[in-house]
Amino acid sequence: MEEQQLNDPEQELHWLTPELPLQLDFECERTVRRVAELKPEQIRELAVVTLRHNFRLVHLLRQSIDRVDYLEDVIDDLCEEITN
Repeated sequence: MEEQQLNDPEQELHWLTPELPLQLDFECERTVRRVAELKPEQIRELAVVTLRHNFRLVHLLRQSIDRVDYLEDVIDDLCEEITN
């Protein structure tokens, strides 16, 4: 694996790609087709469950981002102590 340049703005988000890998794309399509066959009551229930799950995922993502930010501060402080 090539070493990434952390300060290269052109490569800043190359690790984050919105496209799904082919296997996940097929799995997503299969799931979408199954949902299309649901009855209205089932779709409503699925929407409620999906929304709750999405809110939890967003909350976990926010916690993860905050934790990474905190750890970066800790690392910065340690590096500063070492250089002083």
